[in-house]
Amino acid sequence: MVKVEKRSGEMEEFDMAKLEASLTSAGARPEEATRIAQAIAKTVTEGTETAELMMRAATELRRIDPAAAKRYEAFKSAHASR
Repeated sequence: MVKVEKRSGEMEEFDMAKLEASLTSAGARPEEATRIAQAIAKTVTEGTETAELMMRAATELRRIDPAAAKRYEAFKSAHASR
């Protein structure tokens, strides 16, 4: 499995289910969240930063559901400052 770099610098295995869950929590329909997560999973390489993955996810979500993308970005921004 490919490892990604968290904001803390810690490496962790990429978990597509976590990405799907965060998109769904922002209001994306489950099938949209799955499609976006699958597309992003194909592009993940060793050491990709999670912030980059979140940006890619927000970009994809914005094309489908701009309101959900705003919620996703706001949620991720709030948690990034922790």
